[in-house]
Amino acid sequence: MSANILARTGSVLRHTLRLDRLWLPTWMVSCIIFIVCFVPLLPVLVTNDQMLEFLKETMSSPAVVAMCGMMYGEEYTFGVMYSQMMMLWSALVVCVMNIMLVNRHTRKDEEEGRLELLCSLPIGRAAPLTSLIIVVVAANVVVALLVAISMASFGLESIDFAGSLIFGASVGSIGLVFGALTLLVAQISSTSKSTLGFSLGILFVMYLLRAPADMADDAATNPLGLITPFGLGQRTYPFYENSWWPIHVMILVAVVLALAALALNVRRNHGSGLLPTRSGRRHGGRLLNGQIALGFRLVRSVIIVWALVMLILSISYGLVFNDLYGFYEESPLIRAIMGVSILTGEIFDATINSLTTLMSIIAVIPVVLIVHRLRTEEQRGRLELVFSTASSKISALLGYTVIAMIAALLFQLLTAVGMWTGATIVMDDPVAFEIYVKAALNLLPGVLAFEGLAVLLIGLIPRAIHAIWLYLIYVFYVYYVGGVFAISEIFIRLSPFGFLAKYPAETFEPLPFFTLLGAFVVLSAVGVVAYRARDIKS
Repeated sequence: MSANILARTGSVLRHTLRLDRLWLPTWMVSCIIFIVCFVPLLPVLVTNDQMLEFLKETMSSPAVVAMCGMMYGEEYTFGVMYSQMMMLWSALVVCVMNIMLVNRHTRKDEEEGRLELLCSLPIGRAAPLTSLIIVVVAANVVVALLVAISMASFGLESIDFAGSLIFGASVGSIGLVFGALTLLVAQISSTSKSTLGFSLGILFVMYLLRAPADMADDAATNPLGLITPFGLGQRTYPFYENSWWPIHVMILVAVVLALAALALNVRRNHGSGLLPTRSGRRHGGRLLNGQIALGFRLVRSVIIVWALVMLILSISYGLVFNDLYGFYEESPLIRAIMGVSILTGEIFDATINSLTTLMSIIAVIPVVLIVHRLRTEEQRGRLELVFSTASSKISALLGYTVIAMIAALLFQLLTAVGMWTGATIVMDDPVAFEIYVKAALNLLPGVLAFEGLAVLLIGLIPRAIHAIWLYLIYVFYVYYVGGVFAISEIFIRLSPFGFLAKYPAETFEPLPFFTLLGAFVVLSAVGVVAYRARDIKS
C-alpha cells in the first residue's frame, strides 16, 4: 500500500460512482419528488385567504407542531406554511438516504469482503472513506440545488428562489450531518446492522428532541432546538428571514464528524470496530430452530423500524380528524382525493377508508422487503450453507412468507391504533376504535396480494422481483389522482385495493375479501413449488 493515505482517491471515487450509478440517482430523484411535489398543488388546495387562515390555526395546535415543526413569521404565506409542513419530513427522507449510502459503502462493504479486496490494490488507507465523503457531499449539494430550483420554478409569489435555496440548503445540511454521523458510527460499530440501527436511532431521538423546543414559548432560542440538526434547520426561517448561520453551524459539525471518522478509520483494523463485538452464545437457543425463527432474526430490524413508521404516520393522520370539515369545505381538490362528495357526517367514514388505504399501500413496502430477504440471502451465497443441512427450500420460502403475513397483520393493526390515538387526542367524540380496526383488516388482503405476487416472482422469475415496485407506484397513482382526474373504474380494478369494499363508507363485502385471500394462497403456493424446482444461484 502506498505511503500516501489518499493515494488513488480519484480512482476509488469513480469505482464508487459506478457501483451507485442506479441506486443513488434513484434515491436522489425520489427525495426531490417527495420534497417538491406538493408545491404546485398549493394554489389548488388553498383557494382563498380564509382557507389559509384556517390552516394556520390547524398547524399551530401543539400536536401538529410536535409532528411537523414550529410556527414562525408574522404573515402565514404559502412559503412559510410549506416550510412548516414539509421541512422536517423532507429532511428525514434525505437523512435516511445518507445513512443507507454510508452504511452501504462502509460496514456492509467490509462484511461482504468488497473493501478488503479493494484495499489489496495500491490505494491509500483513507482513499475509500475519502471518496465516500466526496459522494455524500456531492449528493446533498445536488439535492439541495435541485430542490431550490424546482420549488422556485413553479412561480408562486411567496416561494421565491432565495427562500427555496435556504429550504434546500437546510434539508441538504441536515442530511450531511447525519451522513457524517453515520461515518463516525461505522468506525465504532462492528456490524452493518448495528451501524444502521444506531444511526436511525439517533435520527429518531433527534426528531423527538426538537418537539418540546418547537412547542415552547421561547422556541426561537430554546436550547433543545439549537442542539439538534432539525431544530437548526427550522431556524433558518425559509421564506421569512432566510438565515444562513444555522446552515454554517451544521456544515461545521459535519466537517468535524467526518474528520473524526477519518482519524479513526486509519487507526482501526478492517472488519472490526472500536467497540468490541458482544460475544454470543456458543449454541443457538430453541427459538432459533427452524426457518421461521431464523428468518425473523434476519428481518426483525425491518419489522421494528417500519412498525414505528406506520404508527407515527397513522397518528399524524389522526391528528387532523377534528378539522375535516374545514379542509373539505374550502378545498374541492381534497374532497376529490379523499373521495368525499358531500359534507355530511359520513365524511369520517370516507376519510378513514382513504387514509387506511394509503397506509396499506405503504405497508406493502416492508412486507415485500421481508420476502425479498430470501433472495438477498441467495445472492450472497448463504443459502448453500442452510440447504446443506436438513432444511428444505420449501420451508425456507414458507418461513419468510409466514413472517411477512404476520408483519402485514401487525402493520394494519398499528395503523388502526395510531389513527384512533391521533383522533382521540383532538376529538371529543371520536369514531369507535373497532371501526378503525375493521377498516384496516378489510384492506389486509390487498397487502397480502402483493406478498403473494412477490413470492411468485421469487419462485419463478427472481430477477423480475423489482417489477413489483412499478406496480406499487401504479397503484399509488391510481389511488392518489383517481378521484381528481376521474380515472376509469377499469384501471382502479387493476389494483388489489380496488376490489375491496370502501369500509366503513361502504358495507363490508365478503366475496372480494376472500377472493383476494384465495389469490394470495394460490400465488404463494405456486411460488413455493417453483422455488423448490429451480436452482439456487449465488
